[in-house]
Amino acid sequence: MDKNKKLFWAPRLLAILYILFLSLFALDAFTGEDPLTLRASWKYPVHSGIAFIVFSVLFTLIFRTYENILTFLMISLPMAVIGILLIISHATRSKDPV
Repeated sequence: MDKNKKLFWAPRLLAILYILFLSLFALDAFTGEDPLTLRASWKYPVHSGIAFIVFSVLFTLIFRTYENILTFLMISLPMAVIGILLIISHATRSKDPV
């Protein structure tokens, strides 16, 4: 195989492998098992709320989602909202289990 063919196919094959790699993580959402984060947020809402807020700030700073409002709204803001809602739900729940 000559150099031009290798250069032609290498990025395409790497892209396919990358997509398959990311797809492995997406399959978790459809298996029916509850993810660890869901279990943790159910049992420890304050700790999970703080973690979601910290991750939101980290995503904003590391990936610079503040540079594009749409990216910020899709990636960073939902995590912050989830964190705030977890903390609020813990603060407003009654002491008696439902």
